[in-house]
Amino acid sequence: YGDWSSDVCSSDLNGTVYLASELIDGGTLEDWLTNLGRLPSQVELDRIAEVMLDALTKVHNAGLVHRNVSPDCILIRREDGLPLLTDLGTTTVVTDYITAPLAVRGYSAIEVYSPDETLAGPWTDVYGMGAVLYRAIVGQAPPVATERALTGKMLSVLSAAKKGYRISFLKAIRSEE
Repeated sequence: YGDWSSDVCSSDLNGTVYLASELIDGGTLEDWLTNLGRLPSQVELDRIAEVMLDALTKVHNAGLVHRNVSPDCILIRREDGLPLLTDLGTTTVVTDYITAPLAVRGYSAIEVYSPDETLAGPWTDVYGMGAVLYRAIVGQAPPVATERALTGKMLSVLSAAKKGYRISFLKAIRSEE
């Protein structure tokens, strides 16, 4: 139901951390968007956003920051079409188990590019989710955050969106204005 289900296990033998999750029958959100043959509907995006924001809330309440929210880390389960948050391997765990910052072109907030991991927080994942929804509506990822910060250039989701999307929804994911 859009939950994230991973267990963090430390190993004295290898001095590393493992994240294990169930095998999901489905493809990535990027695959789904590419193969859809049309823009996703408002109803479809509402469902994805609701489930993913709920999953991110659970991640944040567990003291984690995902840091890698992108269409490639969201699976669409074949059985029922529900999205699932994956790829917790790039999370930052408060207890310092994992500290592997990874910038995902177009989906990472500007603070992910800093070596100071304390700059990232739940807002970093909210930015990523907004970028995912931007990609779904515009058809391409937003510009890289560092590039956008330097140039100010970005296609407005409000002007790029076709009919059928709620203005309030579009305004919630815009970050250019």
